[in-house]
Amino acid sequence: MKKSIFTSFTGILLTSIITSISYSQGPVAYSQGKTSLPEFMLSVEEKSPEKNAAVPRLNEISNKAARDFSRNFKNASDPKWFKAKEGFVVYFRKDGVDSRAFYTKKGQYEGVILSYYEDKLAPKIRHLVKSVYYDFNICHVYEIQNEDMTAYVVKLLGKTTCKTVSIVNGEMNVIEELQKQ
Repeated sequence: MKKSIFTSFTGILLTSIITSISYSQGPVAYSQGKTSLPEFMLSVEEKSPEKNAAVPRLNEISNKAARDFSRNFKNASDPKWFKAKEGFVVYFRKDGVDSRAFYTKKGQYEGVILSYYEDKLAPKIRHLVKSVYYDFNICHVYEIQNEDMTAYVVKLLGKTTCKTVSIVNGEMNVIEELQKQ
């Protein structure tokens, strides 16, 4: 059951990330990318810090969520909490990686999305991608984690093509392919 929820969520997230990215004639331009409730994730898209989302007062944040965040993300720098439709999202940076942790209104941990570049990508995943797309540069990676699974969305830039691939359970699929103009 959890696997199917995560798979469904991953599909919705991938669609959301793809539609939020615009390609130009030169390099690929990315907007900042944004775990099991699709509405929760979509509400985060609408309430990113860049759009001056509502910042909750300290007494509005679930104590359970705050304790969980402190325990699981000890070296997080500059955490910023925001309200989402179905709970809270915490934007933070840890070990040079931009991250977002998601919590329900009751403080239940939902998952985290890490946003980084090729140098932070796990060697096993990098090898999987580069063994198929060896002429492409890995431009950006989104790593989506929840308690049960980890999925990756990898943005690739070739000489004439831009591709987005997803990797779930070691299986890689092209989810978008665009020709450069």
